[in-house]
Amino acid sequence: PVVYSEGLATGYRSPTWEVAFPFGHGLSYTQFELSNPFWTESDAGPCATFPCFRLDVTNLGKKRGAEVVQAYLHFGDDLAEPKLLLRGFQKTSELQPGSSETLTFALMPRDFSTYNVGKGSWETHDNVTVRIGTSSADLLAPRLELRDSPAVARRKSRESAARYDEHGEGKKLSEHIEVSKKK
Repeated sequence: PVVYSEGLATGYRSPTWEVAFPFGHGLSYTQFELSNPFWTESDAGPCATFPCFRLDVTNLGKKRGAEVVQAYLHFGDDLAEPKLLLRGFQKTSELQPGSSETLTFALMPRDFSTYNVGKGSWETHDNVTVRIGTSSADLLAPRLELRDSPAVARRKSRESAARYDEHGEGKKLSEHIEVSKKK
């Protein structure tokens, strides 16, 4: 019998394996630059509710070409997860030399969730770093922290307001908990 004991730590996810070609590696006749990653929001579409980020892709070479941009997430070191998990990718249109395109990635709650085997359910995390690149080994230096996204800030604000409303006007949550313990 064949025993598979590596769990999730295979290929690009493994901290110890050296691969000949990193995940997402591709050959091109031109060069691309990824720049200006930033969190964005919108009044409509998925970016109205979920964390979205944008970045510019520029063809720096002398030939036209397209590039596939990949979004990897790194969960906090306190979780037993691989260092990088691919959570999305997009291909640009064919770009002429010197031209650019802006790509938008929408992260859904499942993207920044991990499965907790003990509880038998998915858990959502805010301590997540987004890494963007053209392969698992070619990632931009700037990182996006999920907790800085407008969507996470809105969700936390709604959760805080719901706790406030739930526990009565003018009372702090801690005061309500103390009162409940006395009953």
